[in-house]
Amino acid sequence: MNGYNGYNNYNNNGYTPYNGYHGSPPPQQGGYPGYQHNGGQGYQQQGFNARYYGGGSPYGAPMRPIIPNLKNNAVYYAIFLPLLALFLESFAISKYLGVLLWALVLVFERIAVYGDAKELAAQNRCPESMKTLAAIAPIVYVFRRNQLFSRGVSQFVAFCITAALAIFQNGFVKSLYASPQTFIEMTKERPVYSLSLEDDSRNTDTIGDKLDSYVNEQDWSYNRFKNKSTVIVTGVFSPDAPDDYKDKDVTFTFTYDFDGYNIKSVSLSLDKCELSGSELDDDECKKLAKELFEQWDNKVSDDESSSDAEQNDSDLKYA
Repeated sequence: MNGYNGYNNYNNNGYTPYNGYHGSPPPQQGGYPGYQHNGGQGYQQQGFNARYYGGGSPYGAPMRPIIPNLKNNAVYYAIFLPLLALFLESFAISKYLGVLLWALVLVFERIAVYGDAKELAAQNRCPESMKTLAAIAPIVYVFRRNQLFSRGVSQFVAFCITAALAIFQNGFVKSLYASPQTFIEMTKERPVYSLSLEDDSRNTDTIGDKLDSYVNEQDWSYNRFKNKSTVIVTGVFSPDAPDDYKDKDVTFTFTYDFDGYNIKSVSLSLDKCELSGSELDDDECKKLAKELFEQWDNKVSDDESSSDAEQNDSDLKYA
């Protein structure tokens, strides 16, 4: 040892320690390039560029990384867009509007997630390839995005659910499973006002209930020709019907203008009426339908009220 001068001139077998320590970081030691101390503000490990909370020992376990704040509006928009489209199907009354509606859904979903990927790529938070993935498969993009930022799988699962509902509940798919019995049951459950017999009518009684009240021996059948689907019901007017119709054979033909899309909102009309084997003209058919579906109940109620009143008067007279 050649003297002692505050460790400044200390040499031992080629090992030269600090040449004065005034708060500067120590040099890397041979064979240990792991951490670089930076004034207690954080750590940078070789080959790993994650940001950590400051403080702590450089040789201890690093604290949990800070997950950057993300804007999720575009992702949520893409997730819930299929549900909005299912609601809007009620206003898409033709297959052309249906095609347009679902085409717009596919386009706007991709625009939303592509914009999200473009913003993240501009901030160097995700690779450029994520933009291509967003444009091709939005649902896969959401999954990779959640993996990249440790966000769990809740958004991905929600997207899978809404996408499955859109696939199996849209008007095209549901119409494929429509059977003749589907149209028959749908006709029975339609409210009377759907026939548009009166512009201001809002009779919520169903067609099936009305026919059950006055038509016996009902026989329901279904036919389809081109875009027209018809439901035909035949029967015999019951003794409760007015005298002009009592015990007469009757046939009603209901028509759906159905082009193979959105059976849920297809319009219904009364196309033809037959009474005792003779076809009625349009005015007579409409008159019969209005009386059956809207007036006979009131007339029967009035007759019963009059009968009850006469009976009460008679009872009082002989009391």
